[in-house]
Amino acid sequence: MKMRKPCICGCGQFPKTVRATSLRGHRIRSIAEREAASVRVMGAGNPMYGKVTSEETKQKIREANSGEKHWRWQGGRYVDAATGYVYIQVKGHPQADAYGYILEHRVLVEAEIGRYLGRDEHVHHRNPNPTECNNDIKNLQLMTASEHQRHHRRTAA
Repeated sequence: MKMRKPCICGCGQFPKTVRATSLRGHRIRSIAEREAASVRVMGAGNPMYGKVTSEETKQKIREANSGEKHWRWQGGRYVDAATGYVYIQVKGHPQADAYGYILEHRVLVEAEIGRYLGRDEHVHHRNPNPTECNNDIKNLQLMTASEHQRHHRRTAA
């Protein structure tokens, strides 16, 4: 029979533990350990409890964990799972969303013609393959919104 270890808080009791390790080899904490940890994190046991953080400090924390410095940074580029379109981060772009992202094919066409696109201008993919995002400049065509709608009505019929 295995010897059970007494509780880490010093109460002298032997806490219940289902098993010492999980399937991945990580140690599963006993009930007493979890309760002790929650006391340390929440309430008066937390060193930040009751302290007010200044706006300057909050801004420094935001800057230290944003963009390329964030641990989940993926290069400022992502593919929308629903549409398959590629979004890239272009800070300061007039048509970017709140996070600075805009459709990659719009940025490519803007670079080609040397100006920002208007809201009524659409970029049409000549070979619209949903499985691959072909944003090659030869595959992109600039159209007005009405021309784009007319084109898709004609091809759908």
